[in-house]
Amino acid sequence: MTASATETLLGAIRQVIKCANIADDEKTNILSRLDDRATDAPELITAEEAAIITHTTPQTVKRWIKAGKLHTFNKGRRYLISKAELLTIG
Repeated sequence: MTASATETLLGAIRQVIKCANIADDEKTNILSRLDDRATDAPELITAEEAAIITHTTPQTVKRWIKAGKLHTFNKGRRYLISKAELLTIG
């Protein structure tokens, strides 16, 4: 999931929590935990985005994946790659 999609999803979750019928201190607690987890999550990018960052082609990035140089999270037929890991090899 791209950073913008993640931020959009987190924004929607925050709105739901703010509108929920629960005590304000519990809302604050939940929102704080959500923000902590969001900052710990790796930024995931597609093979196409990885190719742009590394000035290569998506096929090269996919070869790196098949060679075990990059680990992926698969979403259907799409490869999602940790941007931090990509920057260590690219």
